[in-house]
Amino acid sequence: MPRPPEFERTEVLHQAMEIFWRKGYKATSMKDLTRVTGLKPGSLYGAFENKRSLFLESLETYYDYNMAGLDERLRHDLSPADRIRGVFERIIESSDRDPDNKGCMMVNTLLETPADDKEINDRLREMFESVENKLRDIVTEAQQLRQISSDKDPRLLAQSLLMGMHGIRVFCKSRPDPHNLRRSVDALLQSILH
Repeated sequence: MPRPPEFERTEVLHQAMEIFWRKGYKATSMKDLTRVTGLKPGSLYGAFENKRSLFLESLETYYDYNMAGLDERLRHDLSPADRIRGVFERIIESSDRDPDNKGCMMVNTLLETPADDKEINDRLREMFESVENKLRDIVTEAQQLRQISSDKDPRLLAQSLLMGMHGIRVFCKSRPDPHNLRRSVDALLQSILH
């Protein structure tokens, strides 16, 4: 019995996500997409309409995957401060395991996308805001437990954490030593968690 079409669609989205993530939207050709998915151009166009639509769905797939990982780290039974550190540890671990040094697909897309592409830029803004909101919630929890000073603005601290996360992902593209990355994270968190 053949697999359900939705399962195949999910698999194709993951394959397309990997190539878009590695090469970027502009540098990824339909030939690249047919090679990694095993589908003919007509099948890809039939399922996704065009390369841009496939890219947008691939970006959503990446976002969903990363939000699930973020939620997993933030739901632990550890203290809020340790959960925040766990988010950074996940970034370092995943970057260290990535042979292609891809960085973050969302950041890569933001850097590649022209300022006048309202659709993609608006969606990226929403994605970044949702991460920031989760970070603000964990900062607020840490403040209630006196792990972070309550006189600090939780929104500004969340933005600082978000900038640190994205900075590390960009920096990881040059394959730095995980030990040095952890020292940088320690310095960042020390400035926030006091």
